[in-house]
Amino acid sequence: MTKSKKLVVVENFQAVTTSLIIADGTDNEHESIMRLIQKYQDKFERWGQIYFSDLKSGKKSIDTADNDKPRLLRDGRGRPTRIAYLNETQATFLITLLRNTEIVVDFKSELVDQFVRMRQKLASLSAEEIQRQKIRRAGIDGARKPFTDAIKVFVDKEQPKNPGLYYSVPTKRIQTELCGIPKGARDLASGRELLKLATLEVAGANTFNAADVQGKNFWGAYDDVDQVVSILASFFDADVPMLGQKNKAFLNA
Repeated sequence: MTKSKKLVVVENFQAVTTSLIIADGTDNEHESIMRLIQKYQDKFERWGQIYFSDLKSGKKSIDTADNDKPRLLRDGRGRPTRIAYLNETQATFLITLLRNTEIVVDFKSELVDQFVRMRQKLASLSAEEIQRQKIRRAGIDGARKPFTDAIKVFVDKEQPKNPGLYYSVPTKRIQTELCGIPKGARDLASGRELLKLATLEVAGANTFNAADVQGKNFWGAYDDVDQVVSILASFFDADVPMLGQKNKAFLNA
């Protein structure tokens, strides 16, 4: 059963898995796995920073059909679930903290195999190819500035008491909720997620600018932005062929 699932993905040239994958594969409650990570977080972070993500979820299952970062399935309750992204050493250490049942041993064996295959995949990439992919990602990430510039227009005009909210609210909506990229983890995002993020931020910038011309205040403009980016996100989630062949090739980068 474990072998039919994708347990490890490559994000920004780094192999990672998640606390939810480990919980699912070892037949443990995700809350118990997260408690172990939080209890020994200082030890885990001897081998690198742990990225956490708060996503709306209910079912403790994984959808990896797109070969992108594992995505949580929803049960409609909208309860926030905090998951952790772990590199190979961190994941191995976590499994040593679990009781060695037959399920755990089988899962660990398959997880190790998949990490090995991912390392081989990374090693097969030439330095030139890695650089090309980094440049493509940098280009996609460049959509951020027009988005923040459009927000800054409202900050300068309205002089809010907490200007940080003007940036954080739409950023959380687009990056975290609609694109599934944790705060501070753009470097871990897949090509597909970065392309989706850039598309939504460009649309958001254009909508903010249009709302400014119409004389709307920030929150009125944000309502417009939320409607537009939510519709665009649904096209991505439905895998509608709206991007053209050139950009489709980027999704596999």
